[in-house]
Amino acid sequence: MPTIPAVTRSWLFGLLLAAGAGGAEPAGTLIFRTGFERETIGKPAGCHNDIVGADKSVPAPNDWEKDLEGHPLIGKFVIQFSKGNADDRRARIVDDPTGAGRGRVLEFWMKNALQPTSGTHLKGRIQVNMTKCSPAFNEMTSRMKLFLHPNFRVLEQMEQRLTWLTLKEYWTNPDWGQNLPHFRISLGLAKKAGVGERLYWHLDSTRTVRHALYWRTDTHDRRIWVPIGEWFTLTVYYRQGDAASGRFRIRITYADGREQELFDVTNWTMSPDNPDEQTGMAFWNPMKLYAHEKTFSYIRDNAGPATVYWDDWELYQGDAYSR
Repeated sequence: MPTIPAVTRSWLFGLLLAAGAGGAEPAGTLIFRTGFERETIGKPAGCHNDIVGADKSVPAPNDWEKDLEGHPLIGKFVIQFSKGNADDRRARIVDDPTGAGRGRVLEFWMKNALQPTSGTHLKGRIQVNMTKCSPAFNEMTSRMKLFLHPNFRVLEQMEQRLTWLTLKEYWTNPDWGQNLPHFRISLGLAKKAGVGERLYWHLDSTRTVRHALYWRTDTHDRRIWVPIGEWFTLTVYYRQGDAASGRFRIRITYADGREQELFDVTNWTMSPDNPDEQTGMAFWNPMKLYAHEKTFSYIRDNAGPATVYWDDWELYQGDAYSR
């Protein structure tokens, strides 16, 4: 089957977005979209901590500064790293190396995790930080394509269980430097102990400054496994609320077009310890690669650096999840 050129692919992607499956825009208000193509510029070149420009391969809103950072509900965009340099970890816009003909994609690449954590342990982090968002940004939908490098398969040959490998994180009332109640929702990968156990999806929340677990759920008992070595789409919906009104949903669309709901949680999505202070999506990481050094070194030593590719990001205010 012939490969669609990147420019044509991105144009078709934008046209389909504008038309929608039934000829109408999805619910919710589109804030920003990008395929990391034409005139999307990562700075500095060797290891990006910022992205600027306008992705003219898709229709507006497509400008990283004017439409994303300049939106009245959205704050600053920055890419944060753990200690080290570009030879240890990096984020870069690169030509798609997966063979899928996707044009340009954003690469997160982790070789050496060098950030000190508790005791003598180390961890590694690459993440997009969206900060200083408005309290009114209390309902949103984010859709993005991901590709987990085949190197991640080696984790299924690990004897130990895996409980921490975060890919997305959502905060209200973050508590850095302050003794304030906070609330965090984390999406990541997990594995039961034993060689040959498959990776599955894990979603949980923590509350208060002690990072105590509040609610959690996973896909293991439903036998929904993590696709590795193929492109898939995650659609995430967040609505701020209490035990009755808060909602957090995630749907996966596989490479063959099949859709499956991973999670649909109705529960607290803000701090139960400080319910009167509704901060909206105050700090969140729509793209993240975060784990213990032992996890990253196991992948590196047995297969190669842990690498995730991201593409075709759409961000909406409101509910663009339901159809």
